[in-house]
Amino acid sequence: MKELSLNILDVAENSVKAGAALTEILIEESDEKLIITIKDDGCGMDGETVKAVTDPFYTTRTTRSVGLGIPLLKLAAEQTDGTLEIESKTKDESPDSHGTTVKATFFKNHIDFTPLGDVTSSIVTLIQGHPDTDFLFVHSLNGGEVSLDTREIRAVLDGVPLDTYDVIKWIEGSISEQYDEIKKSINLIASPRKNKNCEEDFKLYKDEIINIIKNLNRKVKSYEITCRTSGNQGKDEGQGCSSRRLRRYESCCRYGNMRYCCRRTSRTQCIC
Repeated sequence: MKELSLNILDVAENSVKAGAALTEILIEESDEKLIITIKDDGCGMDGETVKAVTDPFYTTRTTRSVGLGIPLLKLAAEQTDGTLEIESKTKDESPDSHGTTVKATFFKNHIDFTPLGDVTSSIVTLIQGHPDTDFLFVHSLNGGEVSLDTREIRAVLDGVPLDTYDVIKWIEGSISEQYDEIKKSINLIASPRKNKNCEEDFKLYKDEIINIIKNLNRKVKSYEITCRTSGNQGKDEGQGCSSRRLRRYESCCRYGNMRYCCRRTSRTQCIC
């Protein structure tokens, strides 16, 4: 599978078919590691079945002789040097806490890491396909947390089916909006600070400006980048430059959103 979200969809479908009333899909994500846990309260599996479930030629289906859900998830995890763990208890073994837990660990820096993909669509598909089953989805990231609990939604809807079109669209929008908020917060943290002070801007871009001037084949031995703080500071024409005064400068160059105009004041000095 090209996305881990499809593995999540496949394994969660197994939970529903095992008679689970609640299926929990928990994702913990950091810069280096991704942990996917799918937990249900279904009928569970005995020890022999747990050992055999990772075999692609083992399946409980009668329509085909192979079952690739768990084996593919195991392969995806192990090819990143990760692991797959399965714990399960049957109703006979544990009447009060039966069910199955599948936990897959991935190392994101590995070259064979499969991207998580469109997990929103997988969750929406599960809810739409199984409106009578409850799902708890939690995705923990460095920038925050995305969560959805159909039990809470069901309580508010007061009898309205979860697979109603408007409800499904709201669920999809709710998850997407939470992801968008996290992306915005991450971008704000990652974005460099924009200096409005002229002196700080020139200190920040001093080396880049010097390289640009050198590329213009200026026959100047050394440069001293200084800041002109005239009334035109901060305008589109550049710091200390105006269209009427451009001919006083030998050349102009643009760096990012700023334009710098330079003139030679002596044989060895250039003022920008």
